[in-house]
Amino acid sequence: MTILTYTFRTYPHLVTLQQHFSPVFVIGPLKKDLQQLSDMIAQQRPRIILGIAKGTTITESKAVNIFHKKKIQQEGRPEYLLGSIKGISINKHHTSSFCNYTAYYLCSYIEQHQLATTLLFVHIQEKDIPRLAELLRNR
Repeated sequence: MTILTYTFRTYPHLVTLQQHFSPVFVIGPLKKDLQQLSDMIAQQRPRIILGIAKGTTITESKAVNIFHKKKIQQEGRPEYLLGSIKGISINKHHTSSFCNYTAYYLCSYIEQHQLATTLLFVHIQEKDIPRLAELLRNR
């Protein structure tokens, strides 16, 4: 199974993440790096895109068309449902931060290009990274 993993420049557990998911694309400048990540998706056509951020271990259930109280895409869908991982709790709410922005942007890209790709986004504690890798291997 092909997994394309990404995280953010500020993610504090990058070394641990890279030990279990390699390579890891690190997003710095948001729009520039999302374009570069989109190009990688077009070339690699991964089965799963895995977004990772710091926080209590939870899988995000949806990406919404909101970024700090403004729309990400003026004519975009209200939301996209994200994939889930059996064995990790699912967040019933949503965020409107960089995490949500990247997930929404990538879901829109996947839809526009009609890719057979599932996007997963997980906020995760460092101690749970090995378990996440195992759960995805057994998926």
